Amino acid sequence: MTSFLLTSLNLLLLYRGTLTIPPGYSISMPKKVLVEINHCTDVPCMFTTPERYSKSSAPFYIYWFKSIRKRYYLVWINMWVPGYLMVTNDLRQKAEITNFKLIGDPKNGDCSFSIANAQPVDSGKYYMRIDKGSGFRYAFESSAPQHHVNPQIVVRDSPQIKVIQVLKKQENVQVATILLGTFVSILILIACLYFFSG
Repeated sequence: MTSFLLTSLNLLLLYRGTLTIPPGYSISMPKKVLVEINHCTDVPCMFTTPERYSKSSAPFYIYWFKSIRKRYYLVWINMWVPGYLMVTNDLRQKAEITNFKLIGDPKNGDCSFSIANAQPVDSGKYYMRIDKGSGFRYAFESSAPQHHVNPQIVVRDSPQIKVIQVLKKQENVQVATILLGTFVSILILIACLYFFSG
């Protein structure tokens, strides 16, 4: 009976938001970012952390991961995390160079990044992790109790403008003659190659 009451109380507190684990974390950014293929874009992002982070003098690292079914090894804490590391300011990680670049200052709560020469492979959902030493680590994931925003990047084809040319009768005849001449030249070339190869 006692365990039932405790479970019910915990569920009620979770529902009311007073038992969020851990408190003080928030992230503000667009849910979806559209970018044309081969173009660049900036993704604005601001975040907050609990007050205790300001008392730590350790460097503030941020990591942007693409949410995929892979795991990435974080050397500094000996831990595997979900996703693929796209960009970080942590030189200890020796991350592969990508077309993502951090443009915000994490000390000021700015986690903005840019994407250069966007490609279809860049499409997907992303999430951010932060680290300021032991006891100061957190992942802003949509599965967290606060249901953080995990931005979705959508890379799409550039809109194409089709130019329709109206040809005069005389130009139609010239185009048809050129095409016929090209076709005949190709046939002669194939016949020559066949003749000399045999």
